[in-house]
Amino acid sequence: MINNYAELYDYLYRDLDGDLESIKAFLNSLDGKRVIEVGAATGRLLPVYSDFNVTLVEPDKSMLEILRRRAEGDMTNTVVQANSVKLPFENDVVDGILYPFMVLSEATPIYFSLREAIRVLKKNGKIYIWEANPDNIVALSNSVKKIKLPDGETSTFDSKTINIPSFGEYEFETYFRFRGDLIDTCYSVRQVIPPKSFYEKIFKSLSLKIIKFEDTCFSRNPDKLIFTLQVAEQAREVPVTAVEELYDNLAESYSEKLIKSNYIAGSWITKNLGDYIGTKPNVLDLGCGDGEVGKILSNMGVTPSQLYGFDISEKMVDKAESLSLYTGIGVYDLNDGIPILKQCSFDLITVFGTSEFLFSINSFIEEARGLLAVGGEIVISFGYERELKKTQPKNIGGEVFIYNYNKDEIINIFDKVGLSIVSFDEVIGYKSFSSNEDMPYAIIRARRICL
Repeated sequence: MINNYAELYDYLYRDLDGDLESIKAFLNSLDGKRVIEVGAATGRLLPVYSDFNVTLVEPDKSMLEILRRRAEGDMTNTVVQANSVKLPFENDVVDGILYPFMVLSEATPIYFSLREAIRVLKKNGKIYIWEANPDNIVALSNSVKKIKLPDGETSTFDSKTINIPSFGEYEFETYFRFRGDLIDTCYSVRQVIPPKSFYEKIFKSLSLKIIKFEDTCFSRNPDKLIFTLQVAEQAREVPVTAVEELYDNLAESYSEKLIKSNYIAGSWITKNLGDYIGTKPNVLDLGCGDGEVGKILSNMGVTPSQLYGFDISEKMVDKAESLSLYTGIGVYDLNDGIPILKQCSFDLITVFGTSEFLFSINSFIEEARGLLAVGGEIVISFGYERELKKTQPKNIGGEVFIYNYNKDEIINIFDKVGLSIVSFDEVIGYKSFSSNEDMPYAIIRARRICL
């Protein structure tokens, strides 16, 4: 009898061996012997690790029970319960990290899992990723066959992978069903399975270079995405934008400037978001700067279950990271999109002092809506001009341009994507750092009310 998903996984995959040669080649290419396997599940790869010092990381308790039994007595390997975005290791300590057999598709957000991998890797360390190709997964994953269960009963077993477009283009769910005389049981697992182009974009943003790529493994069908990665020698491969340079230069004195300019975020959040106290929300802070929103939430007693942040400035992100308030934080230009694919993930998204730098606010709000749970809210500030005829880019010095909006434009943005505006506040956002003039803001609180 199979009692839970961990036992099902172990029964289906413990003898899977089509990827072993690929993994052995990866291990033998490393400079040293210290390795982390993220998402070790029930220990399928243990026989491959005989010559290596491996830490097996697994977050799921049921998987962990089987894994610990299987690894018992193995003096070279260690089993640890941990999440992929918070690995319990010091910086620069391992030679290789593996995300085998569809692990990264469940280790979401993918960006933050990989950023954490980079943190713990030694110089010249490598990352191994084995994922499915979403172009082929539906056609090649569906099957029906007769199998014999561990208790000896014969059962019809069918597996089916389907895309769930209401949750996102790359959201898939796989169903495993057993049908027999005494059994009719179904298990399911939800995964985010992006295409190669998404991974390439994320790798570039994290300065990861692909040193090897394969698209086949168990069969000759190009249904896999198998990457071997290494951190690029230069710190970052993407060019520095004018906005990034502006905020890099402001990073050291930013907190002080916010106080002097009477920046609105602190007072507005404290006054309006008290209903999040005690709810342990999942929060995404876009344009997080030096962590101002994280500090405000902490000071008012809001304790997020998870708090992730992105900002364009590496120096700002360093400041925010030093607060130890964020589950994960990263450097990313939001004009390139939001690098999180798992839909309906967040109860609250905050966007302060950021929309004015975005070239396409409509697509940004649409992406953000997809990330909100039903009932979740986005709080976003806009540069605001009540009498503005139409939004046009406005040069504020050098190559830095901003976009201000009028009320009708803002309302139309939210109407188009089906977000319900809860409040629309016309306020003074701050006093200009340079001219000391009042800078008008509109702060919108909007809610996702349906899929």
